[in-house]
Amino acid sequence: MKIKIRVIFLILFGFFIELSVVNAWTDHFYGAYYSLVNVPEFKKQVTVESLESFLAKEADKLAIELDKIEESSKKEVPNYRERPEALKFNPKDTKNLRINFLKALRLNQNIKLALFVQEIPSKENLAKKSFPYQNVTIFEEDEGLKKFIYSELKEGGKISALQVAASAADEPDYGLDIGLFEDSMDKAGNPSEMGQTYNLGKQAFGDPKFFYSSQAPLHMGFYHEPGIIYAAASWVKNTFPDMRILQFSMLSKFAFETGHDYWGYRFMGWGMHYIGDLTQPYHSTLTPGVGTATKMIANFIPPWKNKIRDKMSDRHTAIEHYQFHIMRKAIGENPDSELLTSYSRFERDKEYKDFSFSYIRDVLTKESNSKADGLDEVMDENDEVLKFKEGKGVELTITENEKVKKTNAYLIDLFASFGSHTRNYAKYILAK
Repeated sequence: MKIKIRVIFLILFGFFIELSVVNAWTDHFYGAYYSLVNVPEFKKQVTVESLESFLAKEADKLAIELDKIEESSKKEVPNYRERPEALKFNPKDTKNLRINFLKALRLNQNIKLALFVQEIPSKENLAKKSFPYQNVTIFEEDEGLKKFIYSELKEGGKISALQVAASAADEPDYGLDIGLFEDSMDKAGNPSEMGQTYNLGKQAFGDPKFFYSSQAPLHMGFYHEPGIIYAAASWVKNTFPDMRILQFSMLSKFAFETGHDYWGYRFMGWGMHYIGDLTQPYHSTLTPGVGTATKMIANFIPPWKNKIRDKMSDRHTAIEHYQFHIMRKAIGENPDSELLTSYSRFERDKEYKDFSFSYIRDVLTKESNSKADGLDEVMDENDEVLKFKEGKGVELTITENEKVKKTNAYLIDLFASFGSHTRNYAKYILAK
């Protein structure tokens, strides 16, 4: 048995050490926006506030709340790695509140946290000059972000709760979780200083040499694999999107309770990102459509193993970029498209139990994992969709065929689930 487990470990390690596809949906803003656009609580206007202002006003209470978050994480998050005592938030260190806040949450200390919102790509908004994307992300070059439309906000101004939350839902992909593991590298290829102090351990999968891939274990949750997988490769358990959901839901509640609605909705949006990630079957399932026996055999036939690995990577990338393309096209040409309205199927919300921390594993990822093989089947010989594997900045045309129709139907179902899980999470936070 030990030999078999060792073999499976080596197989899984071989498959996932090169994993570098870490986005679940290309631009979470669209999905969050259409999930919430008809929810009354998101129609209100809130007052824009900088993080520095929020921290200065609530530092003492926030220190207590961050300790509560730590205790809740120890209790609720399996395989949680405790926050080092040196990272405890000190409200009296008034000159370093921002950096100490980020350390206490074990976030990337270089994130921009600008005051901004993303805009729906309507004809009117496309004519606007966008707030430079380099002001909202740590990534200096990103072909995909060049397509997004950003507007700068001013402290004290008014903005809709919908735009705040939906825009924040894409923000974790702007660098919040980059370079946090002990073997992570910085942009210059040097060991990450944050990774040396955050106690998150080694990066479970993905190649640490690739700067962007270091966020993968915080955006994927493999909670429903066969027991032999966990026995063979315990690192599969070292994924932490549930930690982020807990942190940001508690912070959101705290912000609302202390009268900082802007940050209540922004922290909520950050948590929505990880909810959205986990609705994507490639983020809840190690190898969609590839059984353990197949992996074992393929491991001894390098060309076959490489083919399987490349297939998973290509399909993962393609479906995300295709989703972005068809949604953007629908927004511009057919706002009543089912690709957009599916997010607002409120009748689906009641099919799931009320949100709680157990919902992440018992409902959200269980459902997502159950749909993984179906997605892999849809992607088989799906040339029109697979051509989107080249990149999210690429402009392509689609020739509709039966495979494309099946892909769209599959995505419409996923979008409906995305919408319901997003709203159930929001209801949990906003409940009095």
